[in-house]
This record gives sequence, structure tokens and C-alpha cells, in this order.
Amino acid sequence: LRAAKDKQAIALTVQQGRDRKTLNVRMVPESTVFNARLVLQKTGLTVQELTPRLAQGMGLGGVAGLLISDVEPRSPAALAELKHGMVLTSADGGMLSDVVAFAKLLNGKKAGDKTRVELLIQIQRGAFIQLREAVVELKIR
Repeated sequence: LRAAKDKQAIALTVQQGRDRKTLNVRMVPESTVFNARLVLQKTGLTVQELTPRLAQGMGLGGVAGLLISDVEPRSPAALAELKHGMVLTSADGGMLSDVVAFAKLLNGKKAGDKTRVELLIQIQRGAFIQLREAVVELKIR
């Protein structure tokens, strides 16, 4: 299966008692399943990876995390008062640097569970930008 990668399907025969079925399976990249769409479904957040270039442009220097680009109204994220431009830096104690890892963490949770999210909030006062750290409990749907 590993040698075939995602190029071709492999036939597997599965037998349970007298019943025998042949299944065609194919490996797919993790990001096919664990992606921004899953994050949106579970939380109401649209996120993107905070690249070094994007972080620099936002005045965040070496900050790593996930940038909130949109929040669905009346979603768990909206109820937690998360907003566009905030940066998620960790979830349940693990650093966040890519969407796949965050989606995997959320996929392991069921509706009603909570995840503890740490974030950075930019507050602009005139020409000055102040960074504040915050922690929220985000309910999973």
C-alpha cells in the first residue's frame, strides 16, 4: 500500500465468517481529511497558517500559529468571542503551527467537548500595537 502511494488503488479481501468482500483502498494525503474545512465544521473558525512572511507583515515577528481569517456568526468560536486577526498559538497545551495538526486534535473530540485555546490579540492604539495573550475554552460542535 505504501509503495502504491496515492497513484493506484489496492484490492484487499476481507473475510468475516463465510462472507468475503473485496475492497479497493488508496492512500490519500492527511490534508484531504484533516483540513480547514474540518476546523470550520467543528468550531466555526476559518484559519490559515501564519507564515513567517505574513507574521512579519502583521508586526508579529517570529510568532507561529494559526491566523483567524473569519468567524461564523453564532458558532462556538463566535460565542467564545474569537475575532478576525487573532492568532491561535496553542490548543490543549500543544503548539499550533499547521492546520492539519489542529484539525486532527479537533477530530478526536465529540460534540460538546471543549478545547483550551491560547491566542494572541493585537490591539492598536494610534501608531502603537500592543499584543495581549488570552485563553479561551472553545466548545466543539
